[in-house]
Amino acid sequence: MKSISTNPFLITGYQGPDYFCDREKETASLMSALKNGRNITLISPRRMGKTGLIKNVFYYIQKENKSAACFYLDIFSTQNLQEFVSLLGRSVLGKLDTLSQSTLKSLFSFFKSCRPVISANEITGMPSVTLDFIPERSEETLKEIFTYLNQSGVECYIAIDEFQQIMEYPEKGVEGLLRSYGNSYSWQCSSN
Repeated sequence: MKSISTNPFLITGYQGPDYFCDREKETASLMSALKNGRNITLISPRRMGKTGLIKNVFYYIQKENKSAACFYLDIFSTQNLQEFVSLLGRSVLGKLDTLSQSTLKSLFSFFKSCRPVISANEITGMPSVTLDFIPERSEETLKEIFTYLNQSGVECYIAIDEFQQIMEYPEKGVEGLLRSYGNSYSWQCSSN
């Protein structure tokens, strides 16, 4: 069970709108921009509340539209495109639909560059699907993920925290690749 803090001045994490102070104007501005399909970059010194602001915006987006899917990725620990694609894929997989047979067929047809791994939960017996991402096909898999998001029929928002980490990847042009997907598909991306 999640404990509720008695300290109204939180210094870590997002505990919901009751503990999020004073950023109504910024929240409204970001929500408007995202709903209108704009990509956003938030830049400020560390510890100024960018992550909390994004999570607050996501809270209100999902409050207004229960079916909207908001994905928050902290990519600080990723070292290359393959790790980024794996993190994004794990974040997206299973969040837009249930694991019906038709969904599984759809997933497998979308993610041709991955190896599906189907297993059963030891306690519930419910099936779960994971995708084994092939490092040599990371760019192809990335495109498949964005195609899947775009064709899901779900309003999707992606926040990429620590976006500057992409500049450290050994692969060149990852930032341009992501921006091209941001411009080509009707998904929204917040990055900082």
